[in-house]
Amino acid sequence: MIAPRKVKFEAKKKENENIEFRTFLKCNADEKELDEQFKKLHEELFANYDCRRCRNCCKMYCGSIPEEDLEKDAEYLEITEEELINSLG
Repeated sequence: MIAPRKVKFEAKKKENENIEFRTFLKCNADEKELDEQFKKLHEELFANYDCRRCRNCCKMYCGSIPEEDLEKDAEYLEITEEELINSLG
């Protein structure tokens, strides 16, 4: 696995390839199936990873917060769960 501090650097090296791949997926992939595959892959890759170590994904990509983490995350941000949900759009 790539160290969190190197993700941005590695992504930049493959930026054109990534754009081409995303374009291909948008035009050819079944969105629901792709989401399911991505979720499964994400769960496998991050099963033993503590996201609190860097949070770069949260800065660079739109994602979701697991329902079981909403209370804890809202408490950390010193807002209510409802305010957190509303802020996520």
